[in-house]
Amino acid sequence: MNLFRIKLALVAVALISCGALPTAQLDESDLGKANRLADTITASEWLGALAPIAISPFFGITCLAGLSQLSAGTFLENNHFISSNPVLHNPYVFWIFLALTLLTSLPRLTKISKPIAQALDQVETYAGIITLLVIRIAASSGGQADAETVVLSMGLVSLTFETLLCLAAVFNIIVINTVRFFLEILAWLTPVPAIDALLEVTNKSVCACLIAIYAYSPVAATALNLLLFFACLIVFRWIHRRVVYARHIFLDPILTLLFPRYGIPHHGRIQVFNQADWGPFPAKSKLFFEITETGWRISQQRLFLPDKGVDLERSTRIELAPGLFTNQILLTEGKPGGFVFTRRYVDHLDQIAQQMSLLRIEGEESGDGRYGLNSL
Repeated sequence: MNLFRIKLALVAVALISCGALPTAQLDESDLGKANRLADTITASEWLGALAPIAISPFFGITCLAGLSQLSAGTFLENNHFISSNPVLHNPYVFWIFLALTLLTSLPRLTKISKPIAQALDQVETYAGIITLLVIRIAASSGGQADAETVVLSMGLVSLTFETLLCLAAVFNIIVINTVRFFLEILAWLTPVPAIDALLEVTNKSVCACLIAIYAYSPVAATALNLLLFFACLIVFRWIHRRVVYARHIFLDPILTLLFPRYGIPHHGRIQVFNQADWGPFPAKSKLFFEITETGWRISQQRLFLPDKGVDLERSTRIELAPGLFTNQILLTEGKPGGFVFTRRYVDHLDQIAQQMSLLRIEGEESGDGRYGLNSL
């Protein structure tokens, strides 16, 4: 079971078990509201809510559901995404996501408990994305003609306007949420006890302010969302590599404990991260280190693009150095470099050294954990 399937399974179990997606319980009147909503909802009413949900997924949905409960007879009736959405108008959604907000926010207030919340942060992000898409689908289930119009055709693949809006929303949330997660990691590494609680209060305050702006003017909220999105997009690739690295450090020990097979190396291949620019790979790239017939290969898998890699000759001296938080693979000849891998394989270091013909070093020469999160 790979990491992506594990994440999807955790999200699905969390949402189904808590009943956070109650669309199956919509009655005929709710479906009628959804049909009418599909004809009136605007793109700004959809896009304007993305920034607060990206900043705090559970709290953002809680605020939207709360506003939906209070929308009757107020100016909020002009915002059809809030006032007429059958999912947001369900009181169970408000109370469920309020409980999830408390469960995920309280551990972030202290440095001791914050790693637990950070390890589950991606589950919260995916849960927020799935919930938002369900809300959108409920709002568009009436067969809106414009939504079904094909606006982009690529060979056998045709995309409707509705599909493009959903894809844009997912990418928007991921970009902003990734930058937010990185800032939280930096705050956690800062040796100031109160900074974590201060950052969490700031996070919720900014989210609430953006929701308030969205309720008053979806157009203004959309403009702010686009400004925030493009600002985050500038640094996204640099930050994304470090966020993937940090999430593996947080999640891999937990996943190995829950799923022991996840920590078993297969076919002489392990997942590593380079600590500095090395060859064609920028620092903190997610790579694969494997043994080949002629030596070793360090490669990177790329979506929609061919893999790229560097081959090493068998004569190269490669050392395996165990550490406290991470383990190191050190290249001391040819093209020197340092690579680390998490505690995912901590119980199989001897097997890795033997299968991959690595020289294991101990004692004062071994890894001391300095290549943990402090190397972000």
